[in-house]
Amino acid sequence: MREADFEAIEEAWQYNDATGLAEAGSRAGLALSLDHVHALDERSSLFDRKVIVSAIAEALANDAGIATRGAERGWIKEVLLVVRHGDRLTIGIKPVAKETVSPPGGWPELKPWFKDLAKNRARAERWASRDYEELVHVPLVLTEPRATDVDERTLIAQIVENPHDRDARLVLADRLLEREDVRGDLIRFDLELKQLAAGDPRHLELAHQIEKLVAEHGQRLAGRAGEVAEQYTLAGGFVDAITISATKFQSYGDELLRSQPIRRVKIAPYNEDAVETLAATPHLARVRSLVLASAGGRYEREVALAPLYGFRFERLEELVMESLLTLGEDGEHWFEKLDAPRLRSLHVDLGRLGSLALHGLARNALCDTLEQLAITLRARGLGERLGGRADEIADVAFTRLALPNLRVARFEGCWFSSDARYAQLVRKAPKLVVFEAEQLGPHTYEQLVRCRALERTSLDAPIPQPLFDELLALPRLHTLLVTDRIPERERQRFAERLLALPPRHPLRCVQFPGEHGRRLAKRFPKSSGFAP
Repeated sequence: MREADFEAIEEAWQYNDATGLAEAGSRAGLALSLDHVHALDERSSLFDRKVIVSAIAEALANDAGIATRGAERGWIKEVLLVVRHGDRLTIGIKPVAKETVSPPGGWPELKPWFKDLAKNRARAERWASRDYEELVHVPLVLTEPRATDVDERTLIAQIVENPHDRDARLVLADRLLEREDVRGDLIRFDLELKQLAAGDPRHLELAHQIEKLVAEHGQRLAGRAGEVAEQYTLAGGFVDAITISATKFQSYGDELLRSQPIRRVKIAPYNEDAVETLAATPHLARVRSLVLASAGGRYEREVALAPLYGFRFERLEELVMESLLTLGEDGEHWFEKLDAPRLRSLHVDLGRLGSLALHGLARNALCDTLEQLAITLRARGLGERLGGRADEIADVAFTRLALPNLRVARFEGCWFSSDARYAQLVRKAPKLVVFEAEQLGPHTYEQLVRCRALERTSLDAPIPQPLFDELLALPRLHTLLVTDRIPERERQRFAERLLALPPRHPLRCVQFPGEHGRRLAKRFPKSSGFAP
């Protein structure tokens, strides 16, 4: 079923349009009439038309020929089952008294019911052949698939496999726009938005158009993801990110990853059961951006990552760890054994990272290809609580840590921050473009001035004037973040030197605290007068 037919059936049903219903149904392969949809209206008190039509579409499209949905409102529960068999499609809707809403709750003869829908095929066919009062039988219309339909499926599969394929998206957008499918508009708008220069007034106009279309059509475009994910976001006409439980990801993740170019998967809740479930989920290997997020705060507790040791994250490009306790030997083994050959970006955010975890990371070969490393801990006193060997282990870790392709490095609130350690890191990261950290000193800046591609950095400590001049002489430096940890006298010296720079100097943004920041904001138009 094409998406335009999906919308046409829903609209004709809403307005009791017999002709429109028959035409849209025929295009979808169904001999659909008002009698059929009125019967469905009578049988359901919880399912809206959109949900029923989406289940019909799924049963027509998937190999099992089965689709199921559940709905609850207070004490009322209903189950929906759609089965494609022989020359017809059978749709059943029935109240359920069981705690778990599933087909056997309405029709006990369907027990046992498997998550793999194909395993239910024989029982579902026998059920669909019955003349139960709650069943609606819709004849199928055999139609040959049009070449354009085949092309669209091929193009979507190509985009799922290679989400950055702009040409495939453009071709698909043209196909969809030929039949006025809104997904085509969203693809075009997204690609156009990415081509606009910064400050182009069309940004707001395009963003408003996208927001309006997503509000009107987002649930339909999300498809199955909109039903099983706790949250989802759309980008370029497709689902881009989902928040989902580990159990539902295990059950539906394979289907979701094959039908949409989903970039990011956030697992919530995060606990021992979730980790064990993920370790037993083969399609986790196809996720490109994974977010493991604990509740944090007073709910913060250590969850062993042992079940995932050695799991091969074949396509993982970005790993985000939010509010996790990555400590002790578990943290060390996790980072040492993390098998992600395509990993380019690692973020540790608001959690606790132990010295052994750093040591494990330093020993992993993925450091050779890592391009972004961001660690925000906000727990500077953690090092003391880790014990006397924490600093010693951290020194060894930074001595071993080699990141030859690192381009972006950010460290905030880190207990291991020190001039000597960061100098070690920068010395072995010659491709740095962005470097932001705290408790820096001359040793780090002596290494930074050798990074000819550096565009953005923080100034966190007083340094000799010649070294400051070397920093300003970097050919691509356009942003400098000066913190209030530098004494006032030194800040004044830095401010005077910055104000004396020639107009053609590449520096365009200076964040500087106090009165000096207000003076510099006039000289550097993209500046802020507040400390970062």
